[in-house]
Amino acid sequence: MSTRPIAMAAATALVACAPRGPTLPHATIAGDVAVLDAHPTPALADEFVATWLVRAPAAIAAAAEAAHLDTLCVLSAALARRGRVDVLDPPRQLLARRCAGDRKYRGESTAVAIAAAGIAVRSTDLTRMTPQTAAVIERMTYIATSWEVADADIARLLAAGLLRHVELEAFLAMADGRTVWLLALALQAPTVDETAVALALRLLERGGERPETVDRAALAAALVARWTEDGGYVHLNEELWDNSGDEARPPLIRTDTWAKFTAATDLIHREDAVAPAWWRARPLAERAALAAESQARRYRNDRDWAAWLVEQQRALAAPQP
Repeated sequence: MSTRPIAMAAATALVACAPRGPTLPHATIAGDVAVLDAHPTPALADEFVATWLVRAPAAIAAAAEAAHLDTLCVLSAALARRGRVDVLDPPRQLLARRCAGDRKYRGESTAVAIAAAGIAVRSTDLTRMTPQTAAVIERMTYIATSWEVADADIARLLAAGLLRHVELEAFLAMADGRTVWLLALALQAPTVDETAVALALRLLERGGERPETVDRAALAAALVARWTEDGGYVHLNEELWDNSGDEARPPLIRTDTWAKFTAATDLIHREDAVAPAWWRARPLAERAALAAESQARRYRNDRDWAAWLVEQQRALAAPQP
């Protein structure tokens, strides 16, 4: 009797039982990342990275998606020590450089910067904040607010106390008028840090109220109403803090009435420079009313609004009796 079938069966069994090469299931790396997320130490990151790079470097990027920002900083540092940050996707490579203190962008596309900002604000937990991640989140918040992305995540951070980690003046400068909308979102969270409430009160000139006793729902409604009415024509006063007097004057919400009247958002911040003298000479209440009427007419019928605007400017510019 031939022994060939028996030999073939044995060989097949050996192949089935043999190791299938240097593979590591994605779930295993994901589990390691969860462990690292709970204990984001350089030593542990080095230990895991050494294994991943040998067995499954292509799986690292996907597994890193669930990591907090501080963990991503530790993980990217471990990868950098081995010269393998390239295994991360472009947005996380940018964050890796930011974590390392590099403030240059090295030609990344706008899309990559925006994606990195979204990842940063989404993955930040303020209870895990470090000086390193505070520097990263400050810059990434600037990008996110500039491109109007991740509003819900920025609002979450505001509600959790972002202004305890980012300088108020810096945040106001980066968010500008969108602060109104972001604070409105933040005030609707179940719990809100008093820094967000205090800023909302300052912007609305309600200095007599205390953050811990204010009706947050009403405050949020006031901010939403202001944003709904003035939208993109809202900004904060140019001098965020006026120290010329005995007491610092807090930042206030302003509306560029000329920009709103002419529907030219590109004129925001330039009203005094571009608005004609006859407009600036009129009382603020009158300018605000005309700007609101102009906006309402433009929304109702853009063609009729254009003709109305020309006639209004002609009449308003005429010498007053």
